[in-house]
Amino acid sequence: MQQLAESFCKPVLLYNLEAVNISRSERSRIEYVWNVMMYKIYGVSGESLNFVYALTKCLPICTDLLIRQLNFLKKCVKINNKVVQYVYDCFGQKELLNCVSELGIEDLDVHTLSPRVISELVSEKFVHSCY
Repeated sequence: MQQLAESFCKPVLLYNLEAVNISRSERSRIEYVWNVMMYKIYGVSGESLNFVYALTKCLPICTDLLIRQLNFLKKCVKINNKVVQYVYDCFGQKELLNCVSELGIEDLDVHTLSPRVISELVSEKFVHSCY
């Protein structure tokens, strides 16, 4: 069931949110919806749900959203478009640093890492924090 939720529900729930700076309350609502769905599947909530995520090698939805935002902002840097570059210069640099900080990967040069490597590093860090 979780694989179905990860494959079908999560993309719909997070559709294009990486391009928008959402507030903490909006992030909380998304997390609440996702956690209720996981409760329906596993019958656990709270810290126990983090343990389930660690065992199934899945990330909490807010962490997944941060990774998506980070990868989106990395793409914005590489785009050869003056408008996108201007918007990134005005808003994106700060957001990129916030994503890196919230993910706890400040010591890495994220511009040189692939999205897959970033996801694996964050996932490994999350799993170790649960044990």
